[in-house]
Amino acid sequence: MIKENGGSIGKFFGLLILGFITITVFGICFQKKEWKKFPEVTYQSELKGVVSKVRIDRGTFVEFQEGEKFSLPSSDNLSYSPYSIGRFIKQGDSIVKPAFSDSISVFRNEKKYHFVLGKRIDAQRH
Repeated sequence: MIKENGGSIGKFFGLLILGFITITVFGICFQKKEWKKFPEVTYQSELKGVVSKVRIDRGTFVEFQEGEKFSLPSSDNLSYSPYSIGRFIKQGDSIVKPAFSDSISVFRNEKKYHFVLGKRIDAQRH
C-alpha cells in the first residue's frame, strides 16, 4: 500500500514539474514575441512624439499617441527623481531624440529634462 501511495505522489510531482516547465517555456516565447513589437532605440534612431503608455518589464517600453512603439535602454540622470528614464517619463510627456545623437529630451510642463542614451549622468556634472 505504501508503494502505491508513493508512486502516486511521484507521478503528481512529475506532472507538476512538467506543467511548470511548459508554462515557463510558453511565457518566455510570449514575452519575446511582445518585445519584438518594441524595437530598441539606438544612436541612429529618431524619436519625436507624445507618450501615451509606459511599461517597465525588464526594460522600458514606450508607446506614442501616434502608435509608434519602442524600448529605451537604461538611461539615468541623477539630478532627477526618479533618476531612471523609465520611471521618470509619464503619459503626456513629449520625447525628442534626433537621429545620430545620444541625447534624449523629455518635455513636461514647459520644462526640458535631459538624458543620454544608455548612460548615467552624475548629479554634480549636470
